[in-house]
Amino acid sequence: MRAHPPEVWERARLLVVAEGQSYEDAAAETGVSLSALKRRGGSEGWLKQRGSSLSYAAMMRGIKANLATQIHEATANGKAVDPQAVFALTRLETSFPEHRYDAKELAPRKALAAKAEALVELVAYLRTHDTNALAALEPHIDGFAAELEARHGG
Repeated sequence: MRAHPPEVWERARLLVVAEGQSYEDAAAETGVSLSALKRRGGSEGWLKQRGSSLSYAAMMRGIKANLATQIHEATANGKAVDPQAVFALTRLETSFPEHRYDAKELAPRKALAAKAEALVELVAYLRTHDTNALAALEPHIDGFAAELEARHGG
């Protein structure tokens, strides 16, 4: 049995308690064996702690959403963006990353990423193989990108 540093155990506890993940998912992400995770989580009552911590996780998601909306609205309206809001959002995103999306959010994100990658590759290909085609395509790239963002919630 290998010993894990305290920060690994704290991350595992946060995954189970604050983010509501299963012991299996937390074990996979942290590298702690499932049996050790269940044993420690059971002795420390992680599952019983979920109720209050899940509301805290939901609160963090809400704060991040409000900051992102504030920044987006300022940018969209041509106003100055509050640097403290940007800093706060950056720090919250680092501390509470949204790395697990549900299925309906994940599919559009993957589709958008694939389309963006295809566009980048197409431009690179045309740059070396057909500059006339690239010149004809260039006026449409911004509109295409804006349409993708609108369609996929970018």
